[in-house]
Amino acid sequence: MNIFEFVWQNKDNPKIVPKVLDVFLLSEIYSPLIVRQAYDRWSELPFYVKESIHPEMRKIIKNSPNFSNISLHHKINAYTISHAIKVLTAYSNCSIPLTTSKHIPTFKENILSMRGRWALKRLLHAICHNEITDDMAELAMKTSNKFLMDLKYYITWPGLEQFNSIPDALLFDGINIHGQQKYAFPVIQLSSGCQNNCSHCFADAKPHLSHMPYPIWRCFYDGLEKLYKYCEGEESFKEQGLEKFDRFYHDSDCAQYYDPIMGVDAGDISNFLTSNNRPFFFQTKGITDKISKRAIAKACSNDDIHMSFVDTPKENMPHNIKQFRDTVDLIKSVPGHYGVYVAHLFLKDGPSVADELFQDCLVVKEKIHAGGRANQFSSKLLDKEGANLIFPIVVRPDGQIVLPENRKGKYTQHYLGSFFKENRKEKEKE
Repeated sequence: MNIFEFVWQNKDNPKIVPKVLDVFLLSEIYSPLIVRQAYDRWSELPFYVKESIHPEMRKIIKNSPNFSNISLHHKINAYTISHAIKVLTAYSNCSIPLTTSKHIPTFKENILSMRGRWALKRLLHAICHNEITDDMAELAMKTSNKFLMDLKYYITWPGLEQFNSIPDALLFDGINIHGQQKYAFPVIQLSSGCQNNCSHCFADAKPHLSHMPYPIWRCFYDGLEKLYKYCEGEESFKEQGLEKFDRFYHDSDCAQYYDPIMGVDAGDISNFLTSNNRPFFFQTKGITDKISKRAIAKACSNDDIHMSFVDTPKENMPHNIKQFRDTVDLIKSVPGHYGVYVAHLFLKDGPSVADELFQDCLVVKEKIHAGGRANQFSSKLLDKEGANLIFPIVVRPDGQIVLPENRKGKYTQHYLGSFFKENRKEKEKE
């Protein structure tokens, strides 16, 4: 039993609910006891807990004093079933990748398995015939709760756990660095694109964001995790540079991930992984919007936050300083928060800000590599060690498998395949 199953089983426990109310609300697990506690303690709940509650459930909480426990239980079940129907319906005609940008090509895909399609029909039947039962509510949770979801209701790619049948591009890739063979786990990329517009960005990341649907990311992650967890502990792999299966960003910022269908942000993913004793390297430049603020607040209560502070003449330094301070202040406001690690990135002529800015954060100073957007600076100011790098294989939010490379300071992505037929068709046309 994982922690979320334990939380689900104790949603009516008067000894547990008051002690960890935040956990129930962040997990979107409800009962009359939880709803009444939320109503009574609403003013003391952190903003990131309140914002994680769906507007329909907030209405139920607000009006809960008007309902008996029996009526409240019925309303919670009805909400849970209706919400699951909306989630499953959206995923049955899902945009790949998820995006609001007109600059990013998308296609539609039904990512429900046959069992998922059956569940959607069953839940629709339950609503139509007023079968608002505990069994139907539990089925709804298994299909649409971000922590309790059963992946059998979604499409999977067989063979992810088998060496002999896993796609070659998803095996940890041998990378030759200075004549030595190194290994790196693939990056199952949550988002592509970045709103920070950093002057050093190796990938020259564009501001148009796209996201991998959460069930697809979970499918890839769960399919590979057992294999890679085993490899992490093998001395033979450790000696060759293999670290942890914990990086899920590339030309992006972790905090900007969001799946609006299930309402999952990067803080939820941090919660899911760390609660299962699995690592998640949360890398961010800091708060950019409401979603990133909420995600960072959630994540810092689970694990360390790794921040980048970019320090060049092409940066808006007053903005960077404010963004950094606002983010650190946010983290320090969260009870039980973990530490903050900072990569202070600057050109060879040195930084422009004093170490005092970083307060008690742990800071690593790094010179900016030649490549990508950093090429706007004189080559004399760039670290040429990074001018020729091969990155780990990346599975992009649209399912394309690519091998990124920084060769002579120029960033490119080599197409290796795709998990979706639509992408393969588009590539064949090119």
